[in-house]
Amino acid sequence: MLSDRKMGYLLALVALIITAAAQSVGWLAPTENGLLSLRYRIRGTTPPAPEIVIVSLEPESLREAGVTSWPPEVGLYTRTLTRLQECGAAVAVLDLNALVVTEWTHISPRDLAALTAAMSRIPTVLPAVVLPPAPGRSVATDPAVRRFSLGEGQVAVPAELRQGVLAAPSPALCAAAAGLGHLNVYPDTDGVLRSLPLVTCAENALWPSLALETLRVLRKLPPGTARLADSALTLGDERVQVATGTEIPINFAGGFKHYLYLPLSELLNTEPSQLRSRLAGKVAIVGPTASDLTMLWRTPVHPVMPGVEINANVIGNLLHHQLLVTPPTWLAFLLPVLWAMLLGTFASGASATRATLVTLAVMLAAVLMPALYFRGGVAMPVAPGLMAAALTGLMLIVRSGSLAERERVHAQASLDSRLQAITGIGTLIVSSLDRTQLLNQIVRWVESELDVPAVSILLMDHKRRHLVFELASGEKGEQVKAFTLELGQGVAGAVAATGQPMIVHNAIHDPRQAHDISDAISYPARSILCVPMMLHGEVIGVIEALNKRSGPFTADDEALLTVIAQQAALFLESARLYSELQQRVDAATLDLRKANSSLASQKAKIEALVDQMESGVIATDARDHVVIWNRMAEYLLGLPESHALGQPALTAIRHPELAELFAMPLSPVGGRHTQDMDFRLGERTLHVRVSLALVAEAEEGFGKLALLTDITQLKELDRMKTDLISFVSHELKNPLTSIKGFAQILQRSLEGAAPPQVRLVSLLNQQATRMQWLVEDFLDITRLDAGISLEMRRQDIPDLRALVQNIVDLQAVTAQDHQFVVKVEDDVPTIRADKGKLEQVLVNLLSNAVKYSPDGGEVAVNVQRDGDQIQFCVSDEGIGISTEEASNLFQRFRRAPGARERISGTGIGLFLSKHLIEAHGGRIWAEPRERGSRFLFTIPVAPPNSEAD
Repeated sequence: MLSDRKMGYLLALVALIITAAAQSVGWLAPTENGLLSLRYRIRGTTPPAPEIVIVSLEPESLREAGVTSWPPEVGLYTRTLTRLQECGAAVAVLDLNALVVTEWTHISPRDLAALTAAMSRIPTVLPAVVLPPAPGRSVATDPAVRRFSLGEGQVAVPAELRQGVLAAPSPALCAAAAGLGHLNVYPDTDGVLRSLPLVTCAENALWPSLALETLRVLRKLPPGTARLADSALTLGDERVQVATGTEIPINFAGGFKHYLYLPLSELLNTEPSQLRSRLAGKVAIVGPTASDLTMLWRTPVHPVMPGVEINANVIGNLLHHQLLVTPPTWLAFLLPVLWAMLLGTFASGASATRATLVTLAVMLAAVLMPALYFRGGVAMPVAPGLMAAALTGLMLIVRSGSLAERERVHAQASLDSRLQAITGIGTLIVSSLDRTQLLNQIVRWVESELDVPAVSILLMDHKRRHLVFELASGEKGEQVKAFTLELGQGVAGAVAATGQPMIVHNAIHDPRQAHDISDAISYPARSILCVPMMLHGEVIGVIEALNKRSGPFTADDEALLTVIAQQAALFLESARLYSELQQRVDAATLDLRKANSSLASQKAKIEALVDQMESGVIATDARDHVVIWNRMAEYLLGLPESHALGQPALTAIRHPELAELFAMPLSPVGGRHTQDMDFRLGERTLHVRVSLALVAEAEEGFGKLALLTDITQLKELDRMKTDLISFVSHELKNPLTSIKGFAQILQRSLEGAAPPQVRLVSLLNQQATRMQWLVEDFLDITRLDAGISLEMRRQDIPDLRALVQNIVDLQAVTAQDHQFVVKVEDDVPTIRADKGKLEQVLVNLLSNAVKYSPDGGEVAVNVQRDGDQIQFCVSDEGIGISTEEASNLFQRFRRAPGARERISGTGIGLFLSKHLIEAHGGRIWAEPRERGSRFLFTIPVAPPNSEAD
């Protein structure tokens, strides 16, 4: 077979042959043209020739110059040439097809003379066109025209022009012109203009192009000076290499309007002195640049470009010797050979990936190297080299892939054979988790696959010092189990110590063999294959096979037994872990059963408790479906539990107010709501207090729990209590009035009597007054419960000190252990308030101060002005108030927890005081203190309503 290198060269040769064939039939031309455009883009634009100015004829410019039709009258050319001469232009080049095809039938001799005179003042190059034969069209035989011919001859031209004739301006104009050049161009088959013929033929004569003739006039050489010979054009001392058909590739400096443009209207309407700096000594090419006046050509650098600018590019190439050089044919063929041979050298024998990378690198070089040369003006062909590299690389990649596939198939066949053996042991391992049964199956399988009569499995003891025969087959298998091997002893001990498999072909004479065991059981070991059983990088045992019948042990036998040993090691570990896991599962199962039993018991207890509750219980899950509906809920809502469970709450609850409460959103923080409702059950109406709260359901969200408590009896008791208080208060009021009246009569009748008697009567009068205030408290409570606002009798109170002192004196009679201090600031003004109710509040606060300071101490009353409020403060040195107690003291029948058993009281004084102060437009509060208490309230100086209440 051929070597990889020779095969690479052979494939490169095939690629070159295909590339040459494709190039010969023109298949590569479109690719080459596209790559040429790419090279132009990579190179970028170059500076245009500064000696060239394009005088552009465009519709707008022509209208500004007074031209209304095309082609224009002869006077326009006269004016243009005259102005160019006045601006100092060196040569005027008329790139105008109109001059060739126009027949001035009405031109006057005067206009013709003026035009020829203008041409005589500035060197002028006229256009000519080679056209298909037509009668009366040719002027080539006229001496005035013939003098510009380059002599007789033929060059390659398009088929339709092989018998062409020369069309040029009239002989009179040609006689006055400095040069005559053709405007013919030959686009490529794709319509793109990439080259321009410097010479063409018509009527057995060679004619220069407009660009070549312009160069001759600039060099001031006689007409017909240029000579064509040996694919080169000579003009004076200059030599230009031309291709077939005398064409040269155009080295475009840039795209459309890259050259300096001067509109015709600007030329004719601007003073010559202002244009002299732009035109002096330059070549002025006059021609149309708009699509409705001339043909626009596609070029590699721009999709549309007028012929006048194409000629400007060619004239610039000739002036500055910036022609694109085409390398010789042998060099053009050498590049594809180079790329193909490089691939044949470096990509042959490589993998498909490496061959692909090398191919891409060579193809990139095949594009970049010509692009670099293009910047230097060398137009090297790219498509042949690129194709040769691509074909060579593709064939090498395919060959590499084919070889890789062949090797893969071979390796797959070998692997399939081994996998069948491994699958066998894998089947054994997964077939059972019984340790002894599986090890026996592994031993039998090794005997069968390796064709050996004896197999041993030795495991490391727990101290990792000895190998113990776990299982041994063969005629001496039971006897060998009585032996142990130390690490390093015998072949098995050496494998266990090193962790490396070992093959011993001549075990009888090998010093590593443990001959004492063989001698003891009379079983000679001729050949041995021993491999380690590895687990987590440590040796846990070895498998040893003895005396292969079919020949010596091989590397494949070693690899296969190694796989089996690894599988066996994994199985032993799995069996151990499975045993531990099974024990844990059994223990966990037992715990789970106990937990389930306990949970079931607890659940039954909770369900029984909930079902027997006197309050209705309704609970929903996070989806608002009913999960609890006890017996009382059935009674209150008239729906059995079996119909309610699992239903949406709003479907099961038929009570409108309760359904609305369940639909109300609750906040997870403090999400609780309590509301009293009436439930109609037949002829009865039950008053039910509903408490609704959110209940967290792990990560699922929040459910709702509603507790429906029947408070009908409580409501009735509250009504009865209110009626009793109202009755008692009214019944006590009249006797108290009489007692107080009798006490006042006694007090007046005892004037001058003994002090003890006066004191007793005064005490009787004061206690009767306190009883009246207590009765008034209960009556006010009754009014508040009935929803009746408190009656206010406001009056001016000019002397608050006297009012406070009277109340304090009243309390001092029964509080001998307390010292009373009254402090009223001097700036306290007259206030308008209900004097009786204000006294009632002060009595309540002073009475509490005395009761809740049983050990005596100072009781102080401070009155001061605070803005538009009068602030009263009653303080004592009693048992104090906690923060929690202070927030609840002003509720009805609420008292400090620590004083309920020791201190008597009704629990309505502070509740009523709060309403009395708020009726005045003020507020009352308590300040928590560890020792003593402070109660404060405010009264506005001016009442909220100045009118009488």
